[in-house]
Amino acid sequence: MGLPQGLVTGHVARLPGVTGDLKKQTATTTSRSQSGLEEGFWRLWVSLKPDLPRPIHDYQFAWPDRKWEIDFYWWNEKVAVEIDGGAPGGGRHQRRKGFAADAEKKREAEKRGYTVLCYPSDEWKERPVQIIEEIAAILIRKAQP
Repeated sequence: MGLPQGLVTGHVARLPGVTGDLKKQTATTTSRSQSGLEEGFWRLWVSLKPDLPRPIHDYQFAWPDRKWEIDFYWWNEKVAVEIDGGAPGGGRHQRRKGFAADAEKKREAEKRGYTVLCYPSDEWKERPVQIIEEIAAILIRKAQP
């Protein structure tokens, strides 16, 4: 099924505050398959917040020695949203190595001024409208001079 039209793809730019090889410092989006949670997020965002900016989906960001991917990202406001899916038997985000990698990604992004909001799948399923409202409030606050 995939995400609806209007999803930003193909975005490439030099990341702020990084020097060196541009190939290792690009921000792009991919067209890999999306999870149902991410599709639900996108549809609800577009439906409830049509006047707010739309995020970049599967945003890849890098610093000279690392590459990471964020589920949704608002470029101008430097806000990222991760929806961590749970899987039977633990899943990547719940295993020690995956959890540690997610924590490192969040720390590195926050050290560079990004706001990273993480929502476990259970929380997203229980209160999706409230989460959309939380994110919208943060975007509005960050957009003010």
